[in-house]
Amino acid sequence: ALNAKYPNATRVEWEQKRTFMVADCWVGDKDMDVWFTESAEWRMTETDLLPANLPEAIPTAIAASKYASWRIADVDYLEYPSKDAEYVVEVEQGKVEMALYYTATGELLREKDVSADDTNWPG
Repeated sequence: ALNAKYPNATRVEWEQKRTFMVADCWVGDKDMDVWFTESAEWRMTETDLLPANLPEAIPTAIAASKYASWRIADVDYLEYPSKDAEYVVEVEQGKVEMALYYTATGELLREKDVSADDTNWPG
C-alpha cells in the first residue's frame, strides 16, 4: 500500500500507533508519516513543514489571534482520503501546548490542547 501511494519512498521505518500502522519515510526532501489501517487502507499522510513553508495566510491569522505571542513548536501538513487537507501549527507557552488546525486560506478549523496528549493521532 505504501509503494502504491508513494513509490519513491525511502528510509522507511514502520511502527504501530494504536490500531494504525505508520510508515515513517522520506519522499524526496519531505519527512512523512503515512498512516494505514491494519488492512492497508490509507488514512492520512502527515508531512513535517518548516514554519516558513506555511501559506502566508496562516502566520497572518496566528499573529492576529490570542496565540500571537506563543512560540511555534511544530508544523505539519495533513492529507486525508476523504476530507480537505489541514495545516497543524503547534504553539506553546510555558507548559501549555495547543494544536491549531487551519485551512490553506488561514481559517482556524479547531484548536486542541495537546499539553498532555499521548494519542499519537494528529488528525
